[in-house]
Amino acid sequence: MHANSRTALLLMIFVFIVLHSCAFSKSLRTTETASIDEKKSYIMIFYGGRYSTDVENLVVLSLEGGRYPFEVYSSDFDYIVKKGVPAKDALEQAQRFVSHHRDYYRSIISKILDPEGTVIGYEVRPLYYPYALGLMDYLDVTYYIKDNKVIVNVNLTPEIKKLYDNSNSILCP
Repeated sequence: MHANSRTALLLMIFVFIVLHSCAFSKSLRTTETASIDEKKSYIMIFYGGRYSTDVENLVVLSLEGGRYPFEVYSSDFDYIVKKGVPAKDALEQAQRFVSHHRDYYRSIISKILDPEGTVIGYEVRPLYYPYALGLMDYLDVTYYIKDNKVIVNVNLTPEIKKLYDNSNSILCP
């Protein structure tokens, strides 16, 4: 087999693997909202809050008894799960959790929508004063369906991650 043929074959196999892996996961949309459904009970996922200057904080509220269980793509020590929380308590706890950082400005609530546009949960995320690091939203959060579960992937935005990677002064004020 010639080198060009081998390269073409490897490229085709790589493309097949990438397309095949993407076919089994569906990215989900979020859209900002004023509040959560107050008639429901929630499973709360508290992500982050590991130390006082932690900015990688988020609360996900999945509907108790909902169609899709939520699973965080992270180490077990990065998050805590609390089940059976009534809406009013869930929103209060979420707001308190995301607001602990000294540069906290306000939070935003977003609906998490399945591929058909049905609300399957909510996220509460902090916004920070822009004078702190130049941006208000530090998080890059993705939700996708895989094996009939919603996978939650939380990261810092590339801009914020770069600042953290290049400066100890941000991590240790």
